[in-house]
Amino acid sequence: MGQEEGEVPTAYYRPEEGWKDKLVQAGRRAYVASAASLREGGGGDAELDGLNWDLEDADSCDTEMAKGRAAKPRKAKQASEETVGLAGVDRYKARRVLKSHLDAVRAVAFVPREDGEIDIVTGGDDCVVKLWRGVLDGKSSRSDLEPVVTYRGHVAPVTALLVTRTTGDLRTVVISASLDSTVRIWHLPDASHSTYDPVDKHLLLAVLETHGDAVWGLADLSDSTSSRIACITASGAIQEWDFETGEMSASYTWGEPDATSQGSLKKRPQPRPTPTSITKAVVNGERLVAVAFQNAIVKLLRPSSGEEVKRFHANESYDGTLDTQVNAVAVRTDADLLATAHEDNCLRIFDLASGNCLVSTRAHLDGVTSVSFRPPSAGDILLATSSHDGSVRLWSFDRPAEGPATLTCVQEESTHRVKAAEGVLDVAFTPAGHALVSTGADGTVRLWQK
Repeated sequence: MGQEEGEVPTAYYRPEEGWKDKLVQAGRRAYVASAASLREGGGGDAELDGLNWDLEDADSCDTEMAKGRAAKPRKAKQASEETVGLAGVDRYKARRVLKSHLDAVRAVAFVPREDGEIDIVTGGDDCVVKLWRGVLDGKSSRSDLEPVVTYRGHVAPVTALLVTRTTGDLRTVVISASLDSTVRIWHLPDASHSTYDPVDKHLLLAVLETHGDAVWGLADLSDSTSSRIACITASGAIQEWDFETGEMSASYTWGEPDATSQGSLKKRPQPRPTPTSITKAVVNGERLVAVAFQNAIVKLLRPSSGEEVKRFHANESYDGTLDTQVNAVAVRTDADLLATAHEDNCLRIFDLASGNCLVSTRAHLDGVTSVSFRPPSAGDILLATSSHDGSVRLWSFDRPAEGPATLTCVQEESTHRVKAAEGVLDVAFTPAGHALVSTGADGTVRLWQK
């Protein structure tokens, strides 16, 4: 029966005695269990191992819970060696945000200048390539820098960028790949060109028609005798071009389809895996290309012939999914290392000579989109990874003479906003390694320096 109108209640329901203490204890247990789960899964803060989750110290925890806040973990009184090491690592600090693109920024590359400074080029879903000057030289403190040139010509998103030099006149060129199935080669403007000067129409050097649907990646194969690049397409082809003459010199794929027969039953040819990333590699003095595929395999191939030299395969995954796609591949030749960024959230490091997987870790909470080695001149082996979870993480790699190799997260930055389920799309160290640049689906380019 309902309460009569105007009737004054004479009693209220009250829970049993000690309900506050039980609520506090339940909150503490849930918080600690959540932190322990993050630590075991590898997806939490890299400093979790340096924290003390002692339940017996109830005073500070009860105080926080009574105020309606989650109790914060305490630092261990005696930090471990790993924690001390993390504290001593040079951190890359956010310095500048570039906001000129109108959509997601998918690629970044670096342009060396004659004065020794570095410019950057970026490209993305707004179908343009932008050249930025003075963003890394420290001579300008402006936060609203504009690109000095915007290259227009692509009619679909730009997917990859490459900076190299021509063999003939040794001029620096910017090369862009796009979903419109073309690769475009651009000259740099004169040093006197300013932001608001008219753009020279002759900056476009050549357009390469791949006829292979989208172009996903680029690799520089130039040497003292030829100006060559390699590109990977959505049709599965790996094409080599002389970008000065505009002629395609070679084209090869994963390999012939499996058309073997067993008894009277013939197997259907299997579709060729699509390449997803490409970079150059040098193994035992031989110039090769490392090509990653959707089926979690990376192949080392000889240019021109496409002959397979070695393959790297990691089919294990934290969630049991087999053959998860490789989104990016990077090589550090001096250390004989090859790194792969996977859609299953994992980062894997391989020995370039033997092909063995040295270490595999769940690096992010979402697919890993890019991986970059810091140049050897900058010191110890450091990698940067980006992910759709919106974060950039730095990893220290150690390969002792005895025992397994280790990979330790030394810094994490989550500054890019996630947009349409995409986060950070590319990350790269500058040639000297003193700075780091990340690009995101939020349309921003972020610069980090020591």
